[in-house]
Formats: sequence, C-alpha cells, structure tokens
Amino acid sequence: MEPKIVELKEMSFIGLEYYGENKNKEISEMWGRFMQVSNTVPNSIVNGKWYWVCFSEEGDVHPIRYIAGLEVTSLATIPQGMKGKAISPRKYIVFTHKGLLDNLKETYDNIYGKWIPEANLKPVEGLEGLDFELYDNRFMDGSPDSEFDIYVKIH
Repeated sequence: MEPKIVELKEMSFIGLEYYGENKNKEISEMWGRFMQVSNTVPNSIVNGKWYWVCFSEEGDVHPIRYIAGLEVTSLATIPQGMKGKAISPRKYIVFTHKGLLDNLKETYDNIYGKWIPEANLKPVEGLEGLDFELYDNRFMDGSPDSEFDIYVKIH
C-alpha cells in the first residue's frame, strides 16, 4: 500500500443511509436501491464517482453510520428518505483497496492496525471523524482487478 496525503475542500453528499450491523447484507441491498434512485439526487456532481461515507452521530449505539451517495453542490434540497452530510475541509490519507470486496476487512485492518500507527498518524475519531470510500471507473464488482480509494481523516 502506497498511500498519499491530500487536503480536500468542503464536500457534501446526498444518498441513502444505513445504520446497523449488516447481518443480512443490508448494505448490498441499499446500494442496489440507491442506484435505482440516484438520478433523483438534486445538485449532484455527475462525474462517474460514487461515495460510501462513514460517520457517527451523537447518541449512536452502533459505532458508525453510512451513506451510499453522490457528491452534490448543495444540501438545500434532500429527497425524502435520503440523508445529506457535509465534510469540512480537512487532511486525509488515501489508500487504494485492490481486489475483491471480500478482502476489504484486511485492507482496513492494515490501514488502522499497521500503516497509520507505524506512520505516527492519528485518525480523527468520534463525531468529527468522517471517512469515505470513492468508487469510480476502476471499481468492478466481483473482479480481482477492481480498485477504489479509502479516505481516512487525519490530524
């Protein structure tokens, strides 16, 4: 893994939210539902990029919430049943996951358990933490040649 550090401007996302433990593959089903309604997202930046945004809200029992969504220019209009989320300008370390989604846990274990500690970096956690995955034309579901980027907010 050869990560890079980037500074991002403020970004906003609208999509379907998932909050739970994914015991019955609800996340996969949610992506399918979002693909069917993604054309209803107002102010979307149509650029062939899809986002999986991870965040927490005060009072959450589970550690994380997710939005499968698109980047938008404004959160002024959020369709019923969808959620909007903005991220403030911040520094991120970007990793590329290569291969099947089945191996994604190994990538995250390597990021948080090895790479970040060895680099003496600190991820931003709690309500201020907002990591995301960026899916573009490199992502090919079910292919060992698939790739997508993981953005981890750092101090």
